[in-house]
Amino acid sequence: MRTLLAACVLVVWSLCGSAASATGLEADEINAITDDILANSPFASEQTIYRWRYRGDLSLEDDEENEELASDSSWLFSDLSGFLGGVAEFLLWALVAFVIAQLIIKRDRWLGLFKMESMAPEPRLPTALVGLLDADGPLPDDIPASAWSLWVSDQHRAALSLLYRGALLNLVSSAQFDLPDSATEEDCLRVIGRSAGDTLTEYFTTLTRCWQRAAYAAHMPTDQDVRALCDDWRGQFGGER
Repeated sequence: MRTLLAACVLVVWSLCGSAASATGLEADEINAITDDILANSPFASEQTIYRWRYRGDLSLEDDEENEELASDSSWLFSDLSGFLGGVAEFLLWALVAFVIAQLIIKRDRWLGLFKMESMAPEPRLPTALVGLLDADGPLPDDIPASAWSLWVSDQHRAALSLLYRGALLNLVSSAQFDLPDSATEEDCLRVIGRSAGDTLTEYFTTLTRCWQRAAYAAHMPTDQDVRALCDDWRGQFGGER
């Protein structure tokens, strides 16, 4: 603007060269006049102009920035997962080593459990009664039912022998009575009578007497008595051995 105004002044001045010569205006004076004109209205006003400018697709720039951020942070997650995996593997092997060490340290204790089970004596009858009771075969699962089946089949001695043998083995096994091999029925009755309760002692005494009369005197009890012995056997020792 200032240059344009100065050019206009020079054109006017050139056209009016004679007048300029007459007045004696120099270039400095012309510049001073131009500055004075520009400093006053209407040339002294200022105006701010805004324009729109296209900056491109910002979403693409955001995606690129996110990809760069993800690539920069991926190594952190990779290293962290590797570290946690290593810690988990170490703890697992430490646990295995601890369990093995405990098994070695306490081997006498848990091996002793198997030894105790294997060394537990099998309940057995005194030698003096084995042949008398025909105790060669194993006991049936349901002793009272088997004894009654023998009784109604007219195997009376075998039925009473089974009841007596099953009762004696149950008592020896549960209460750990110490019966010598030479023990007779009376010896067994005395040992058991000192340790067992009154009801059990009474039942075992009745069973012993029935067995003795059948074995030594061939005197058999009645069907009603044997039925009561089977029922009471179940009440004292349970149905199954």
